[in-house]
Amino acid sequence: SARSAAAAIDGDDAKSALPPGTVHLAPEKIALAGIQVAPVERRALQETRTVPGRVQYDDTRHVEIKAAADGVLTRIFVKPGDKVEAGHRLALLSTPEIGEARAEILRRQADVAIADRTYQWHQSISENVSDLVTALTEKPAMPDIHGAFAKRSLGDYRSKLLTAYSRYRLADSLARIAESIETSGAVSPKTVRERMNEREASQSELKAACEQSQFDARQACDASLAKLEDARRRLAISREHLSTLLGYEEADLPTETASEGMPKSPLSIVEIRAPFAGTIERKIFGETERVKQGETMFVLAD
Repeated sequence: SARSAAAAIDGDDAKSALPPGTVHLAPEKIALAGIQVAPVERRALQETRTVPGRVQYDDTRHVEIKAAADGVLTRIFVKPGDKVEAGHRLALLSTPEIGEARAEILRRQADVAIADRTYQWHQSISENVSDLVTALTEKPAMPDIHGAFAKRSLGDYRSKLLTAYSRYRLADSLARIAESIETSGAVSPKTVRERMNEREASQSELKAACEQSQFDARQACDASLAKLEDARRRLAISREHLSTLLGYEEADLPTETASEGMPKSPLSIVEIRAPFAGTIERKIFGETERVKQGETMFVLAD
């Protein structure tokens, strides 16, 4: 005990020898506090601050998938928490408005097809009528002209032009015969003049028929082309209307056939698909529920 007392006195003397403001810790306390001693050296000071924060989605990868039109959700294929790829089918929405828009496109497509066939027909006739009129100026024999244009489309102009040409050929033949025998006295000068007048009249009728036929055929061709272009414009408008309703351009229309998992009359069915890969965060509606245009059906997040 005398030794302990002496050590305590020595410890007190050591503390009193330290400069003022010095903290003295026993080795046990230094070890318990984890204090380390190292030589002083120059280093860059790095300040660390702890502040409150919030994790938030990237707005471009966090979207609400809304209904394109009023309708009924007939099938839902996902639930919250499901991971989906881009283009994955989320649900089927039955909407008469989309069905009408698609049916309008089909009608316009049929109109374009009919108008295109009509234009091709009138264009072919116009070209063939022009070729026939050119051929008639050479005054070929009737069998030759029939053979040359037997398989070419001429429409009503065939009978009109060939009838006028046949009359001219007959009148020309009679006039030539009358002129050849006029000097013999077999026919009177009056008859010769009548034959020549008939030839001139039939020639004028043929020329008028040729000019009118070419004009009418060209006009019919131009009119059918205008109808074709109008049908194409109306089809484009119908496609734009459907794209506006859907929010995207639909490449191919669905067909009128039923398949597994798809109800009949699929023209009114819209497939709701994921715009990008992500996770279904929310599902707002259930199957058979009605939704209005613009209402959120799903929330997709990446």
